[in-house]
Amino acid sequence: MRVAAAPGGWTLVRTYENESDDAASCDLEERVLRTETMQGARVSPAPVAVLVRHQKIKLGPREKKAIGVYLPPALTDRMTESDKIARSIAAQVAAGNWSGVDLSRIYSEFRVDYLRPLPPGATAAIPVDNGIRRPERMAMEGSRPQSPKDAL
Repeated sequence: MRVAAAPGGWTLVRTYENESDDAASCDLEERVLRTETMQGARVSPAPVAVLVRHQKIKLGPREKKAIGVYLPPALTDRMTESDKIARSIAAQVAAGNWSGVDLSRIYSEFRVDYLRPLPPGATAAIPVDNGIRRPERMAMEGSRPQSPKDAL
């Protein structure tokens, strides 16, 4: 959220709500993710975490709380620059001014992601896409799998 009074011009505001009748606490990892993209790109690359913060939240029964923190100026400068580029391109496209639009200009998109950290000693599950477990590496075309693990 853009806030003029914030040191870098941006504030991360999160709203947490406990919908149960009991007090609750939660350990969260919040990340600000950056994806570099172009206007109208069909595919975006994987996002990169540019800010990672751990926070413990405690809420009473049916309590709702909004928490805001200022983002670092080095990050907010990049966010402001990217926001200006994206708005400029979108305004030119909306006005039908295609001749002045550089669709290959790269800008960053930012979003926030929240994770619950794994408890000590726990391991993450193997990623599964649509019920299919993917191999760790793909065999080259025309080659034969060297082990059952490669054939998965």
